[in-house]
Amino acid sequence: MARRSGRLRDERGLALLLSLITIVVIGGLVTGIFVAGRLEMAGGRSSVLGTQAMEAAEAGMNDMLANWSVAYNTYGIYGDSVFPAVNLGGRRYTQTLTRMAGGKYLLNVRGDRLNPSGAVIATRYLGRFLRLAIPYLDIEAAVTAKNGVTVGGNIDIDRFDTNPPNWTGCAPPDNKAGARRAGDIDAHGASSVTGSPPEIQYDSTVVDSTFTHPFDALKGMATLTLAPGTYTGMAPSITGTPSVCDKANSNNWGEPYAPPAAGVVTECRGYFPIIYVPGNVSASTGRGQGILLVEGQADLTGNVIFDGVIIALGDIKINGNGNKVTGAVLAAGAADNLHGTPDVFYSSCAIHRALQYSVRAEPMADRSWAQRIN
Repeated sequence: MARRSGRLRDERGLALLLSLITIVVIGGLVTGIFVAGRLEMAGGRSSVLGTQAMEAAEAGMNDMLANWSVAYNTYGIYGDSVFPAVNLGGRRYTQTLTRMAGGKYLLNVRGDRLNPSGAVIATRYLGRFLRLAIPYLDIEAAVTAKNGVTVGGNIDIDRFDTNPPNWTGCAPPDNKAGARRAGDIDAHGASSVTGSPPEIQYDSTVVDSTFTHPFDALKGMATLTLAPGTYTGMAPSITGTPSVCDKANSNNWGEPYAPPAAGVVTECRGYFPIIYVPGNVSASTGRGQGILLVEGQADLTGNVIFDGVIIALGDIKINGNGNKVTGAVLAAGAADNLHGTPDVFYSSCAIHRALQYSVRAEPMADRSWAQRIN
């Protein structure tokens, strides 16, 4: 009987040991599940915060493209421009824009997720390559028209690459023809059409898209929209203290004059508006620069000085005295009734600056952005 009682005591000790082991195992499992749950919750929270920081960086990317300023077009090459941080309520982004060669830019954006006290708790970086959205202009002459070119009087159409008076920093000259069209060119009187060749006639490459493609691309970037009608006295103007170019003035088409010419409004020297008119327009006695887009017919009736590009989807008529266009003229209709004493000079410099200083940026194709690790 004594031996049997000993075995019972031994078995009771083993049961206690097994109970303790079971409690330890269960405790370990519960602790492991708790730790795993905490880690998963922390990981999920970190992922959410990182996503919110990424959203802030993406907002900075979209803001730069949506509110692109043509002032960025003249930034110095390889200089970093850091913009003030923008707070979105718990989120913040900071943009850095670097201009590179060839009209390209690198945009870096830092996106931050902030806690209620404003401390950074998550950060993401995005980088994106941009380029100026300069459309292709098929310019092979000072005057290009689809339906006809008729010149008379004392008009001077000159293909020799001419810089606007006193402009500096222009590229070497690249001469073109004087006039180009899909049919023939009618020149009479004392008119002068010079070039090498002076005229390009029956050019089958002059088609509707020669005019409509760049017109439509530039129309979407118009900085000044005018009602159809008659405009006179266009001149650069300033506003504020210190004075700045008054871009809200619809009669301000920029300043084509350059020092040492008299009366130069220096504040508007870098203002090259894209002027869009959804119909016919007539202009006289004024000056401007940039790109003039006319949905209908464009008439320059006297004493108009314009440096840049004029594109009309209707006819272009330049008559009267004192008109001078330096750059290029394109008419999807006819360049008709070019009479009086006007001058039309081809200028690669005026064309280049009108485009370079007026267009917006767009993302480059083929994976233009990437998440950065700073």
